Amino acid sequence: MKISPIAIPIKDILKNFKEDDEGKITGWDGRLDVRPSYQREYIHDRNSKRNKFRVGLMESIYHNFPINSIYFAEKGNGEYELLDGQQRIITIWDYSKGDFSILNTPTSAVYVHHFEESFNNYELQVYLCRGNTNDKLKWFETINTGSHKLSDQELKNALHNGPWVSDAKRYFTKNTNPKGSGRGKSGKELCDLWLCGSRNRQEHLECILKWKCHENHNDKQSTNIVAFMAKHQNRESAKHLWDYFLEVTEWASGYFPSEEGNISKDYVKHLKNINWGRLYSEYNHKAKRYSSEEIKSKFIEIIDKNDIDKPTGLYEFLLSGSNDYNLIRNRYFDNKTKRKVWMKQCKKCNNCKNNIPLKSSHGDHKHPFHLGGLTNEENCQILCPRCNLSKSYKT
Repeated sequence: MKISPIAIPIKDILKNFKEDDEGKITGWDGRLDVRPSYQREYIHDRNSKRNKFRVGLMESIYHNFPINSIYFAEKGNGEYELLDGQQRIITIWDYSKGDFSILNTPTSAVYVHHFEESFNNYELQVYLCRGNTNDKLKWFETINTGSHKLSDQELKNALHNGPWVSDAKRYFTKNTNPKGSGRGKSGKELCDLWLCGSRNRQEHLECILKWKCHENHNDKQSTNIVAFMAKHQNRESAKHLWDYFLEVTEWASGYFPSEEGNISKDYVKHLKNINWGRLYSEYNHKAKRYSSEEIKSKFIEIIDKNDIDKPTGLYEFLLSGSNDYNLIRNRYFDNKTKRKVWMKQCKKCNNCKNNIPLKSSHGDHKHPFHLGGLTNEENCQILCPRCNLSKSYKT
């Protein structure tokens, strides 16, 4: 990677600065691609009038203080793409449009709303980088290690940069509305309902890829995702991934209410914490214990009883029809409950009536856990180890 320094006035960077409907941004009189496909989205709140980063950056420029260097990667034919500095350049552009204001001194109550000549002539310290694609992506990863570290998915996007990533971001990162989003919601609204994480940090894209590859939400390595992205890197369209998202969520909403009104909004918010891709793969083609209407009815019935410790396990509990209560309830009594019951029993085993130290006592379900017995104080008895083990062998 060859790097050459250059100073560019802000007024030159902002010449013919544009953002289209799909979020593509160009500046420097059309010579600069501000948001190449491997770049993260803008992570600061552009609607905030007093965002600390945005205000601080513009106050530094106003007082002619230095700001961090910016990196452009050469594309050829006099064109460049922004390697690092997107947050700074977009903030400068937003300020130039009057989107927010700054104080002219730290202790002043006088706000500066307009773009003064001092801003226009302020020179950004830019490094022009020349190298092949691998050089650029390695440098991009190296320089993006500051206060806003790249997310796992942002790094994967950079390493698998290509037409497929660009199109996938149109569906799962940008705020545009993909055609065929359906069900009376925009694409973003559907994603917000079913996918966890922050859209502009690529976490919706990461979530749907985990569905598709059946990976766990806490899987940091995401080996299957890397292989999937490598396979599709040069594919022009990512619509197949959007179609998969619609197919899975259509299936899931056929079993479980996804609108507030039928159920508590606390349960609607759990929808995004489920790997629906895994459940769809495992239960879509299997014989069900209940019809979709029966599952939906039983879902609401269980919620109304309010005896669930693990709300996110309720969906698989009903789909599997296995009555595996470990999916929805804690099996073991906590120490506070055990102590209260132990004191009620006068520190004796509830079966043999012998004295028993608390630390060696066993909390046992009066009504068996595997038959739906609750793990609460009313269903708890304290037994000595011998009585509890003897009881277990008989059952």
